[in-house]
Amino acid sequence: MEAKHQIKSFNCNLHPSEPIQRVCLDQGVENSLRCIECILNSPDKAAKGSIVNLSDFLRDAAKHYENHRGVRKLGNEAPEELVEFLSHQDEKIEKLSRHVEEEKQRISAAFDSLIVEFTKQCHLEKEDAFQMLDKQVVTLKLNYSYYKSKIDQYYGSDGQDKSNLTDKEVLIEKVNKCQDTNEMEVLIKNIKDDIQEASNKQDGETKILEIKKGLSGICEELARQSDCLPKSKFLISSGIEEGLVKLRSSINPLLEEFSQIEGQLGEITLSSMGSIDSTLVKTTEELILLRKWLGSSKGMVTLKLLYRGSRDGLDAGTFHTKCDNHQHTLSIAKNNLGKVFGGYTDQSWNHSDNYKPSDKSWVFSLDNKTKYPIVQKQMAIFAQMGFGPTFGSGYDLCIQSQGNTSSSYFPTSYNSSDNPLPPVRRGKGAIFGAPNASGNSNPLTGSQQFFVEELEVYEVKLPS
Repeated sequence: MEAKHQIKSFNCNLHPSEPIQRVCLDQGVENSLRCIECILNSPDKAAKGSIVNLSDFLRDAAKHYENHRGVRKLGNEAPEELVEFLSHQDEKIEKLSRHVEEEKQRISAAFDSLIVEFTKQCHLEKEDAFQMLDKQVVTLKLNYSYYKSKIDQYYGSDGQDKSNLTDKEVLIEKVNKCQDTNEMEVLIKNIKDDIQEASNKQDGETKILEIKKGLSGICEELARQSDCLPKSKFLISSGIEEGLVKLRSSINPLLEEFSQIEGQLGEITLSSMGSIDSTLVKTTEELILLRKWLGSSKGMVTLKLLYRGSRDGLDAGTFHTKCDNHQHTLSIAKNNLGKVFGGYTDQSWNHSDNYKPSDKSWVFSLDNKTKYPIVQKQMAIFAQMGFGPTFGSGYDLCIQSQGNTSSSYFPTSYNSSDNPLPPVRRGKGAIFGAPNASGNSNPLTGSQQFFVEELEVYEVKLPS
């Protein structure tokens, strides 16, 4: 009997060495089956809260079917076009498999080139550091030689007679007697000093005082240099471990860019399908993404169009007439830069001329496929009769009537929790289509200031 209830072991698609142990109940996630590595590495905290043991899931599923034995039938035979589509399954999968293998080879070549270039650059920087350290010894020797030459020049009976240096051939002979480059460097520096001293129009006593002061200063600086032990700035400031952390934080965004895959396929479920009456949401992928962000583990999320600017009039008054008194709304806008963005709130837009708090609101960029949650929860939205949908303090997103300038000083009250963006600085960068004042293009709207070309607002109906 024990063997009858034993669940066969299956390995995780993402971590092939790990067995599947859990099931994620959330309808919005792509992978329902989870191994321990999936659970530990998942950035989705909400999904972690809806993970159950595989055995418990099957037990609860059995209870469900006990109460729902019937299966709704749509007919005796599937429509011909659906059956025809399935007949090409193997062909399509084989086509994608060939492409994936080719793309893996391209990625492998790209990363190999990156590794070679990075390794080469590391060796070059290491050699530069070694050369700079070696130069310290050379410089100290040179400075001692120069100091000694000055002592010999100005003191003792062996002071240098330079009356015979008027002949170029004599100077060439002195240069040729130098044993190495450092000795020649000292000679040239002394010649330059002599030329500089000759141009000095001060009287003799003043010159002597300056020379003595200069020799004393050289002695003091040599004493300081003799006790100085140059070290790597990288290791002094942080130590090797902290230094590696800095290196990873700098290089990881580049590596992530190398490894990102565009046009990824998402897992399809019946509850993720459905339609949306939108001119801005162009693809099923975008609709699935929005449903995922809105997602519930309990079933289908429906979107009912309340307001469309091109249909109803792109002005704040009409927006409030159509959208006030609706508690859960999703706003989607497109601006003159072609960016598609918006926000969700569980608060009504009934104008109060004040901020409304929420811990469930978020803004998003459909172009970047990124959602930014609320971080200043007391300033989630600003409900004002003269404004369209307005999110955050200052504002992260403020949509104005047609012909008026809309604005975005994102990030202010909204930001990424995993990889926070630096706060924006208002300033001269706030021009149409220009980067923001911090030097970066606004990731939400493309610019601090813009014109809205279309705005759609939906009532979000969450499953009970």
